[in-house]
Amino acid sequence: MYSFRVKPTNRNWITAFCAMFALAAAFWVASAFGIWLRAVLHAGIMAILLHGVLIIERYGLSSFEYVISDNTGDYDFVVIKTTGSRSNVVCRMSLSQAKGFTKVRKRGKTGPVEKRKYDYTGTLFPSEYWLLSFPEEETVLKIEPDAGMASLILKLTGLDNNDTAEGKGDVNG
Repeated sequence: MYSFRVKPTNRNWITAFCAMFALAAAFWVASAFGIWLRAVLHAGIMAILLHGVLIIERYGLSSFEYVISDNTGDYDFVVIKTTGSRSNVVCRMSLSQAKGFTKVRKRGKTGPVEKRKYDYTGTLFPSEYWLLSFPEEETVLKIEPDAGMASLILKLTGLDNNDTAEGKGDVNG
């Protein structure tokens, strides 16, 4: 069993929350002076504050752990989300079913549009991440593994290293 806990590499979520809070405060001041329609400004304040709270919960209070476990001869890729003292398994996929593992760098193209893309990164706007794709309903997992886990995923999936991490599958901006 191999386990890796994601550590955020930047604090973009703090900047995003502060910008949303400042915008909500500006809307509040405008509504206090009767500028525009007061109800529209109040709805805007609530929407902005809601998004700010969601960003804090997702990137400030939560963390992800990636686990590769041996389950009766087949390896499973498990994602565990921890918020405070509560931990939940949010994803469990069989690595034998993986069809691609691609590294994406900042401002890179993410390739074709997938039906289901799940973001299990611990960083808001990461500079580098990996896309682990599965044929089941065209599912793609966006993850931030360390070098050891990335090489272990390549080894266990049997994917050709030339097609993914270092070769033509590497997407750069």
